[in-house]
Amino acid sequence: MPPANLLERFNNYIYKKFSNDMGASLIVLGVAGWTFSALGQLGMIALNKNIDKKEKKFLIPQEIADGVVNVTLFYTICAGIKKAVDSLLESGKILTFRTNNLVKEFRTGQSSVEDLIKSFSEELSYVNLAQETDGGRISKFYIGMIKLLEGKDVSSKDSVLLKNILASEKVLQNKDRYINLLKKGYDEFQGYKNGVGVVTAIAASVLVSSVITPIVRNKVANHFQKKSIEKGKISVKKVGNSDIYKLPVSIVFDKFKI
Repeated sequence: MPPANLLERFNNYIYKKFSNDMGASLIVLGVAGWTFSALGQLGMIALNKNIDKKEKKFLIPQEIADGVVNVTLFYTICAGIKKAVDSLLESGKILTFRTNNLVKEFRTGQSSVEDLIKSFSEELSYVNLAQETDGGRISKFYIGMIKLLEGKDVSSKDSVLLKNILASEKVLQNKDRYINLLKKGYDEFQGYKNGVGVVTAIAASVLVSSVITPIVRNKVANHFQKKSIEKGKISVKKVGNSDIYKLPVSIVFDKFKI
């Protein structure tokens, strides 16, 4: 049994990594499920004495290929779709009601909300900001503005935009109120992003598992089938003008009754 402090550090790492990103945890768990499923099927074939060695030479490479296809497609497509959706949310193209109103509170001139978010994220450059968030513009806007109003060190000291905000009478008189609003807004945005990430991960996993993976897996299986036929690992029977391929079937399917 691992030492208590090691287990505690592991639990803290998992919590820090996935507490605000449940969609990512679903993808990781999906990858783990596909991996253990492939290993179990491979182990069953390799250790089963009722399967002929000649058949194993065909089945084992095919199972390995299936496992690689399943895991690779699931992770790359699900993670890619989720990353695209996260980027869309962080870019400011889709805003929560609170975020939209908060950005307008700090608006100077006639700049659009999207342009302001871009300017804030570029100019609110703080020491160790990257360690606090790996998010995009919205996350940087929230964390940067909170630090700015709390009087933390700002590396963009020559920013006209930031100087105007700090010199604003409205901000000076209501600094604590704005800090609280920004913290609530950031928590709300993280919850919104987390929820969208969960829905995205589930939808992407259904798409990959039910549509994309079976198509690719069949193509891979056909490739191994043709290779095995050419090498004589599986037999071919002639019936009239048609070729019927006699493929070895896993004994697992013997348990299914109609």
